[in-house]
Amino acid sequence: KTLKKIILKKKRKLISFDFLRTNSYNLKLKDVDIITDSMIHDIDLSIYFNGNVKSVFSIGVKNKNEIIQSNVILRHENGVYSNIFASKISQKKDRILKVFSKDFYVEGNLITKQFSLFLNSNIQNNLDRSFTQKNFQKNIETPPVNALQSELLDFFETCTNNQKSFFSNFSENKEVMRVCE
Repeated sequence: KTLKKIILKKKRKLISFDFLRTNSYNLKLKDVDIITDSMIHDIDLSIYFNGNVKSVFSIGVKNKNEIIQSNVILRHENGVYSNIFASKISQKKDRILKVFSKDFYVEGNLITKQFSLFLNSNIQNNLDRSFTQKNFQKNIETPPVNALQSELLDFFETCTNNQKSFFSNFSENKEVMRVCE
């Protein structure tokens, strides 16, 4: 919620979103591939930030009949594209988000909920033919919440009080499933 406000604040010229999600192979999850187990969350975030998807390009790696690593590029109807990478065969758990714009850059860790906003990048040529890059970095304060718990509570409130959900709606959920297929 906080990140979306910052990213969409001044209708800045968004270019792309990069999502990286890696983890080691879980032998218990044999009936679900990397797309429906993990990548679905980043597809959901991508649609949350940019709306419906116009086109999909994907490439991946299979182990027997299961997709264990995949890279997907989504072109959204708003012109922004999302590059989503997910892997079950990494030795490190990562959840990284990068947002590229003509005006700013955001980098964040979805596990630790630490995000930084970079603005006003300036490259200065030095006399010795080297260069110095300076920019303004601002850490984005995000509340320490359990995302899954918040989403479940939001769903419960939507069902019991007939209020509009913050997290998603039926058309967004349908779009997520269409893209996953």
